Amino acid sequence: MMHQQKWIVLAISLFPSACDDVAAVEHGATEPEVDRPEQPLADASQEAGGFDAYARRYVTREPDGTWVVEGDIAFDDEEEVRRYYEQRYAVADEPGCEDGEVCPRSTVGQTSTGRDRVWNAHEKLSLAYCIGDMGNQTNRDRVEAALNEATRAWELTADINFIYVSDQDGIGCATGGVSDIRFTVSRVGTCPALRLAFADLPGTASAALNYCDLGLGQSDAGLLKTTKHELGHILGLHHEHLRFGQEAGSNCAEDNGIPVRGVTFADSDSIMGYDFCGGMNSGNDDLSRLDYAGMWYLYSMPKGHGKLFGQLYNQYNNFRGYESDDVLWYTPADYRLSLWSTSESPGTSSTPIAFTKPATGTTSVATSASSWSRPLPVQWYNNGDANLAREVVMFAPGSLTDELIANDNDGTFTTSAATINGWSIPLLGNFHQGTYTEVLWWSPGSGSLLWRANGSMGITQTTATTDYNGGAFSALDFHSKALVGNFGFQGGGGAEILSFDTVGAGWVTRGTGTHGFETKYVDLSPPVGAEAYRHIPLLGDFDGDGYGDIFWYGPGSLTDRLNLLDGSLWDDLESGATILNHPVSGYYKPFVGDFNGDGRADIFWYQPGSGGDSIWLFNSSGGYTSVARTVNGDYSPIPGDFNYDGCDDVLWFNAVTNGVTVWRSNCDGGFTEQSHHSAPDDSYPVGYGIGY
Repeated sequence: MMHQQKWIVLAISLFPSACDDVAAVEHGATEPEVDRPEQPLADASQEAGGFDAYARRYVTREPDGTWVVEGDIAFDDEEEVRRYYEQRYAVADEPGCEDGEVCPRSTVGQTSTGRDRVWNAHEKLSLAYCIGDMGNQTNRDRVEAALNEATRAWELTADINFIYVSDQDGIGCATGGVSDIRFTVSRVGTCPALRLAFADLPGTASAALNYCDLGLGQSDAGLLKTTKHELGHILGLHHEHLRFGQEAGSNCAEDNGIPVRGVTFADSDSIMGYDFCGGMNSGNDDLSRLDYAGMWYLYSMPKGHGKLFGQLYNQYNNFRGYESDDVLWYTPADYRLSLWSTSESPGTSSTPIAFTKPATGTTSVATSASSWSRPLPVQWYNNGDANLAREVVMFAPGSLTDELIANDNDGTFTTSAATINGWSIPLLGNFHQGTYTEVLWWSPGSGSLLWRANGSMGITQTTATTDYNGGAFSALDFHSKALVGNFGFQGGGGAEILSFDTVGAGWVTRGTGTHGFETKYVDLSPPVGAEAYRHIPLLGDFDGDGYGDIFWYGPGSLTDRLNLLDGSLWDDLESGATILNHPVSGYYKPFVGDFNGDGRADIFWYQPGSGGDSIWLFNSSGGYTSVARTVNGDYSPIPGDFNYDGCDDVLWFNAVTNGVTVWRSNCDGGFTEQSHHSAPDDSYPVGYGIGY
């Protein structure tokens, strides 16, 4: 039976967010009294409105000199506090804000240049932290356990990687300035009023997550909730309750109707809202479905890997035009790309993997893009090579500089300026069965644009609409997450979009004509089960029939299922897939590759740290053979066929040390640890991604 269709319009543009307050009071506690600062900012007039009024109510100084805003946002000095106030709040001369009132302007933390205060492409893979003195061993053990679970929860939402550097633990960790540490975890003792903890936003010098003694005195469940909330601030998120009207003078801060900018609907269940504040639901002890969606919008980048998109699409992540995989490193700090290319000639399972690299201190291409650009691999220009070496789109969300980087097929690149639609979310695929990558720039609530290459350095841009039940809608406006793959809905020749929101609500979208789309509803309850938003869909042709399949990985104890697609899902929405239960059990960062060279996708179940790892080698019926592997360590794995022998190898990238360890595939599910390299300092592998 067909489910009732749901049209969900995501109301706001992309997610830069950040607001920092004390983590919400433990569920079940009474509403706290207003936290009126004991120490106002220096020389603040007690009579003035604007900043001084804001400072009296919302700013305190800790004994160590830290300035704390709105309960749990920490800054190093008064100048940063003033900058934060000016960027975030309207004052009396702005519409809708009366004299002397504090008016929230936005849920997004931004710099004076309009950039979101979030981690850049490299930093998000190297969120290293250490734990300082917690007062006693019991506190320390409880904090470590809470951080382990809370960081894992956020990592499952997007391409981010927290790394616990335990050898930096102890009293020295709390002093800051520790090598390779992004933020420290500290105990600050007694705090004003009912404060539990406070944390810094991305980009703050000597960033820290600070626990108050009251926070450490909570139950384990309360400490975990506080930790999840504060890590949301570390990632750049603000308090969600500020998006709802709050009672003047309450501990929830005030909102006087100035529009806020988020990336999802206002979320009553968000872990970033205080559950005692107006508009919030009680018991919001975990990440909500919109917390998951928002982080995906903010931090994930499409891989654009040809192995998912059909026969007309190049099968290799190459930048030299060879039929093998390369690694293109993007270094945000100095805006450059460095290419590690491999041999043009096919090898064997015993062929050593050798990379041709730019000389030390040189670069493949210097870009004028921003440090916060998101590099997207595409195939746009046919420069005489049938293999179509990849180009790069440097997408800088917001109003920052965007850039197109064309590939000359010899390891050199040509750059040109581009203008991309604001806070768009890019989806990559050959949606209309053409030769080149198309980019669907999806702006939730603001429509979608389609970029198509003409093969001769030209890009056409059209408004993307989709036909749904006889009505025309902006493509993808009623979806929250989107999955691109060759699912066979166009006869196997192009990429389609499977998008999903909650249990039982999904849609398939395929290209029509030269730039149009059409959409149908699909029931996702059988393949996904409960809590669809918590599942990580893994794409690959697991049975070798030429169509993309989906393994729905449910972290922890959630149901794990393989959805084998045969190309008929578009015509038969109720029974167009074979569903196999394949329990995984546990928390992993899985990635897909063909590790034994049989033409079928396999899954490497990688568990950061010292946990057990394994590879599932799939057969033609969707079953698998499990091969135990041992990795040990916290890495960002980069799979690819680097010696062109038909079997995927793995580069284990440590984003903290810039180290790369090469595992060459033996083409039987086993590997030979072959060599070690140093990646360019503070770099990110273009086309990298865990999950989707």
